[in-house]
Amino acid sequence: MKGKITREGEFYVLAINDNSVVRMPAERVSFACKTMEEAYLRQKASVGTTTLRDHVELANWCLSLDMWDEATYHHEIAMRSGPSDPDVIRLDRRYQVKLEERNNPHGVKPVQYTQPIPRPVLREAEVTSPADDQNEPALSPKVVQYYASTVQPIMLNSCTVHGCHSVNSENGFKIVQFENVRLMPRRLTIRNMNSAVDYVDFADAAKSKLLTKSAERHGEGGLPNLSPEQISAIRAWVFGVARSGKPNRRPADSGVMPVSFNAPSEGQSHDGGSIDMPVAFQGMETSTPQAVNPLFQANANADHTGVPRPFRSMPQRGLDVPEMPKVRDEFDPELFNRQYHPKYQAPLFPE
Repeated sequence: MKGKITREGEFYVLAINDNSVVRMPAERVSFACKTMEEAYLRQKASVGTTTLRDHVELANWCLSLDMWDEATYHHEIAMRSGPSDPDVIRLDRRYQVKLEERNNPHGVKPVQYTQPIPRPVLREAEVTSPADDQNEPALSPKVVQYYASTVQPIMLNSCTVHGCHSVNSENGFKIVQFENVRLMPRRLTIRNMNSAVDYVDFADAAKSKLLTKSAERHGEGGLPNLSPEQISAIRAWVFGVARSGKPNRRPADSGVMPVSFNAPSEGQSHDGGSIDMPVAFQGMETSTPQAVNPLFQANANADHTGVPRPFRSMPQRGLDVPEMPKVRDEFDPELFNRQYHPKYQAPLFPE
């Protein structure tokens, strides 16, 4: 590193230019010199010139600082001393590359790509929301807005606080809570609204379960849950939902096919018709009746071809389990002590 050097206590301050200053601990600085020749002499005295490795290290150090006279001197000594040495071969390659760059400064061109690099295309994944999170098309926007601004804050501040309609409650009407009611996501608002729509009587709005239960005492505590003003707000929303018409909901398709243990073993379908069997399975019939699995009392151990699969037999009760024969251990120390120990005493109750 080159620049104006100043020593400040345990640090060296190197001013490279007017806008760049480096402050480095003194323990990380090998030496500070006024000229490059002084730096070379100190590095040469520190490394030495007795072995081939010394000349290779000095040559690489001089090449990194563009000191060509000193680098050429150590490069020639290394080539004469060990031309087949791997370190010398790497040094020579580096020396030739640096020399070519020095002789032809305009010959070095930046790398240009023959083809432009294509940018990654970010595709938005189409995620289908569950049926509970989708807005009912039959409800008007005013009904949805009135629920989000008036009805939902009433339910969150009263019903969920008393614990009667929280997510962990045991009843069917559950309300999802959120930290800030005014900043509640639309997805959770639609889910809470759909849960409330299920308890609206579209034939007679006055008899809606949502309206009758709101006026009664329920949940924890003996005090009324809602005030008359809050009940009036819920009543207005219930009548608005009833006038919009009953929504036609369809159950969400989970995409999971149920597993049937009694699959048709031959070319028959569930409704009595015929189905096309694979060529490999055509003509295969079982000569013996299909085995019955005692765990399911059905053909659970038979595949779609009707061929029974092996299963573990049931344990039989009442049979004597044979005992394993006793084997004498030849390395038992008791056998040795019986014969050779001078103070051995025979047991009072031998086996």
